[in-house]
Amino acid sequence: MTRFTTPEELFGPVSVAGLKRDEYRRITAGKLVEAELVFLDEIFKASSAILNALLKIANERVFHNGGQEMEVPLISLFGASKEMPQGNELEALWDRFLLRFRVGYVTDTGFAKFIRAASAKLGAKPGANHNGHNSNGRQPLMLLQSELIALQGGAAQVAIPNAAIDLIEQLRRDLVGKGIIISDRRWGQALGVLQAHALAEGRDAVTEDDLVFLKHVLWQSPEQQSEIGKALARIGNPLNSKAVDYEDQAASVHRECMDAQQAAQSEEQKMQSAIEANTKLKQIGARLQELREQATEQGRNTNRIDKVIENVAKMKQEIASLVL
Repeated sequence: MTRFTTPEELFGPVSVAGLKRDEYRRITAGKLVEAELVFLDEIFKASSAILNALLKIANERVFHNGGQEMEVPLISLFGASKEMPQGNELEALWDRFLLRFRVGYVTDTGFAKFIRAASAKLGAKPGANHNGHNSNGRQPLMLLQSELIALQGGAAQVAIPNAAIDLIEQLRRDLVGKGIIISDRRWGQALGVLQAHALAEGRDAVTEDDLVFLKHVLWQSPEQQSEIGKALARIGNPLNSKAVDYEDQAASVHRECMDAQQAAQSEEQKMQSAIEANTKLKQIGARLQELREQATEQGRNTNRIDKVIENVAKMKQEIASLVL
């Protein structure tokens, strides 16, 4: 998307035959209006003419084509941008994106996977046989549309207990107290996210452990993510709250180490900063293991703590690779 992208590119050209009959309509074949999955890169660079149509499509799955109202078979609309939306005219579109994820450059540990995937495009894929399957026999995961519909129906049946509603109300009050205002539309749609998350975890009812996933839903600007994450952990499982704090500490240690690597003037300085960071992360990892033991003794779900342990282990591995 650019400021010069025209509606014709997304929604189809105007029908000349229609104009001859004094009808203004577009030929939508092969365009966004008839798509089930849509990806728009640099979406916030779109013109106002395109934005207005996208709002209707994203919110109501409807496109006005001349005098006809077309139903759009859209399942999901994905957007990507290297920058946050700027200006009031983009607020409505930004609010339509229910799930929001920030993606950075790959880490050192992730680079190995990335470079192998890139090399596979240039020749034979390592670890694959001539049938295109992986050498371990696994085939690419696929989801039939009928299965997707069944999952959507299953998610709608997941119960939302009053206890979960009470926690959401408390969360809203906490966030308002911090000056973080979430639209009513987003709060309402967040319930569906909680139901889907519970279903994916194999549960038939929403619990406090599902609330943590709202960290991908509620933020408006990047600086809000940390506060929202802490608020979510605080109103739910207190051990999860401590885990989030430890994760923040680990991220700070990792970031400082990487900055020190860039600023170091000798290999000795690089080695020293990596060793110090690795020691701190090892200590944080030990505290997280103690948290996990507490959660197990109390009969609490350890999924959140396990995820933090995994993330910290990745940070530790990346820093350890600097020493090797």
